[in-house]
Amino acid sequence: MKFGRLHGISRVFRKTVCLVVLILIFCFAYFLQPEKNKIKICTNGLSCSTTNHVPTRNPESTDLLPLPLRDIKSIYILPGENKHAQFNAIHKASELLYKTHNSVTKRKHIVILSYLRGGGTFLGEIFNQHPHIFYYFEPFYLLDHKGPHSAIQPLFRNNVPQALNFLIDIMECKISRNKELVEGDHALRSKALRDIYKTPLCLTNNSTLTSCLDKACQQKNASATKIMRLYVQDLQPLIEENDLKVIVLQRDPRAIIYSRRRNSLGGRLELEDDFRLQARSLCARMLHDVKIAEKIASTTHQDFYRIVLHEHFVTNPLKVVEDTFRFLNIPVTKQQIETFLEAIHNPQQMQQKYPSLWDWKTEALTNEVMAIDKVCRYFYKYSFYQPITEGEDLGDKRGLCTYC
Repeated sequence: MKFGRLHGISRVFRKTVCLVVLILIFCFAYFLQPEKNKIKICTNGLSCSTTNHVPTRNPESTDLLPLPLRDIKSIYILPGENKHAQFNAIHKASELLYKTHNSVTKRKHIVILSYLRGGGTFLGEIFNQHPHIFYYFEPFYLLDHKGPHSAIQPLFRNNVPQALNFLIDIMECKISRNKELVEGDHALRSKALRDIYKTPLCLTNNSTLTSCLDKACQQKNASATKIMRLYVQDLQPLIEENDLKVIVLQRDPRAIIYSRRRNSLGGRLELEDDFRLQARSLCARMLHDVKIAEKIASTTHQDFYRIVLHEHFVTNPLKVVEDTFRFLNIPVTKQQIETFLEAIHNPQQMQQKYPSLWDWKTEALTNEVMAIDKVCRYFYKYSFYQPITEGEDLGDKRGLCTYC
C-alpha cells in the first residue's frame, strides 16, 4: 500500500516536471523569435553585422527595394525628341562618332536579355545583320522544358551552370565543345550558320559544322547572344570576368501578357487571377533584373548595361540602334543601320507590323489591366511605364509609357 502511494506521487512529479519543461521551451522560443528575423551580413569576410528583416505582407516596404537607382534616364537608351534633326546629325557626324573597323582590337561580348514576347528576337536580328558580330539565338532553349510554359520562367537553378558554359563557349568561339548548340532549328537563326550552308567551303575540307562555326566566330570582333531564360544575376560572373555588356530589353508588361495570350503562350489567361499571377511573375522578374544590374554597376562594373524599351525601338529604330551601338563602342554607320532594318523590316514596314503599340487595349478588359497594374506598380516606379487610373477609359491614350 505504501509502495503504491509512493509510485503515484512519483508519477505526478514526472508529469509536473514535463509540464514545466514544456512551458520553459515555449517561453524560450517566444522571447528569441526576433532572432530568426535577423540576417548576418559579412563584408569581405572580415566583419559581420546583423540587421532586422521582418517579413511583411506590405509590398511597399523599403526592405524590398533597398537600393535606389541612379538617374533613370542614365540607364535607358531613349529616342530623341527631334527625329529629323538627330537623323541628320547621325549622317553628318558618323565619322566622328564611330571608330573604324581596323581600330577595334578587343573582342566584345554582348548579351541581349529579353522576356517572352518582349521583342528581343526583332532587336537581336539587328545584331545578326552586323558584318562584324557573331550572333547566336537562344542557346538555352536546349535546356528548357518544352511546351506552352517554355521561357515563361528562367531555367531551373541546376541548369544554370550548363547555360553559362554554353554562353562561354559562344563568347570564346569554341562551339565545337558543345555540339548541341547546332542541333535544332533555333540554331539556324544565326546568320553565320546560314552562310556556312549557303557557301559550304569549310565543310568541303572535311571540317565539322561546329568547327566551321568556330572559325566564322573567330573572324568577328564581337559575339552577341539573345537570351530570355536567365536572370541578370546569373550573368554576374561573366560580367566581372569577361567585361560582358548587357542590353536589357523591356516592353510594357500588359502588352507582353496580351501578346502571350494571342499566341497561346504561358498557359491560361482567362480569369483576373490568371492575369494577376502571370503579371506578378513577369514584373517581379523585370524589377529584379533592373535592381541587380544597378547593384552590380554600383559596386564593380559601372557601365556594363543599358535598358532599351521595345516601344522606343519600334517608333524610332534608327536613333535607338545608333545609340545602342555607340554604347557598345561597335562601329556602325547610318547607312548600315538602314541596311540592317531593310533586311528584317524597313521603318515603314515596322510601323505596319506594329500599326499601333497600343493594339493590346482593343482586346483588354479594364478589370484585367487593373489586375496587372496592381501587382506591377513597383516595377512601374522604376521604369517609364505608367498604370491606368481607376475608371479610366483605355481608349488609345499613350500616357502609359513616357517618351513613347
